[in-house]
Amino acid sequence: MQDLNPGYCGSRVNDCGQEWCTNPVAAPLVNGLPGTRIECTDDDPACDFGPAGDESCTFHVGLCFNPAEQRFACNWGGAIEEVKMNRPSPRTNPLKHPTDYINRLSLENALINIGGVASGICANPGPQHGQFCTSSTACDSSPGNGNGRCAGRVIAFTPPITTPNVCTAYADIIVPLKHTSKGVTKKRIRLRIKAIPPKPPTGRRPKADGDLIDLVCNPKP
Repeated sequence: MQDLNPGYCGSRVNDCGQEWCTNPVAAPLVNGLPGTRIECTDDDPACDFGPAGDESCTFHVGLCFNPAEQRFACNWGGAIEEVKMNRPSPRTNPLKHPTDYINRLSLENALINIGGVASGICANPGPQHGQFCTSSTACDSSPGNGNGRCAGRVIAFTPPITTPNVCTAYADIIVPLKHTSKGVTKKRIRLRIKAIPPKPPTGRRPKADGDLIDLVCNPKP
């Protein structure tokens, strides 16, 4: 438990819906919790799990849901219905930003392997509004009328995750070094996700747990 990283991004009150599980673990902050920045040096076997000589660092990153958090006070309802990835963006162009695209797929596959499904959300008015979808026809207000619009991309869990301490396997997250006119320099990427609880039959949906983590790859001395 002490190795899980809350990835603080907002209020601590609900910051235990999802926590990062990383190898290596981020250095602790003054409050004893892991920080949100992890640094590695290219080809360091303690933190770079990719092939030697690739001029990048491959970090191991997993996601844990409903952890039994005891390090700080947290009021979480105990259910995850969807996970939305903000960075890497769902609009990432695989031709322009291939590493971001690969990293996103790695995280999505880790979530799919624990029962998630890549879905959109019905955005058009009507009885299907807000429902998960895999095509716009599934969002039609009545079958075949063609007014459906399936938009966005989330990993949906139906039924929601309610079991404590559900964790994915590690995803390989690649951080390539930056090539400039002055040589090879370090590079940082940020992972940012939002774990969203289900909406109750009445009332407003509880607040989501937004989390981030920064991964930094440094060139060899």
